[in-house]
Amino acid sequence: MEIVPQPVRKKRTKLKITSALLITLILFIAILQFIPVQPAEKQAFLKKGKRPLIIAHQGGDGMAPGNTLAAFSLSEKLEVDMLEMDVHPSIMFIWDERPSHVSQRG
Repeated sequence: MEIVPQPVRKKRTKLKITSALLITLILFIAILQFIPVQPAEKQAFLKKGKRPLIIAHQGGDGMAPGNTLAAFSLSEKLEVDMLEMDVHPSIMFIWDERPSHVSQRG
């Protein structure tokens, strides 16, 4: 087994990393050549009439508190094309035998 001095080993490692990055870049550019480009009229973000879609972020955050019914109602009045909202799943644990203080049942 041949003992390779550390500076030579570092140089070989840098060369391997540089080669791998260069090959990856060339492959990426080659793959991009085969991705079809759609004309602007067929882009998903354009609506009929060639105008951009109007999307209410969090129901119109800035005009009403975000992610609230007030914001969603306002965005409906403004006749936006899409409504974006944040949904967070949550788990609620109830250790009381009477759930009447957290729901209308019981």
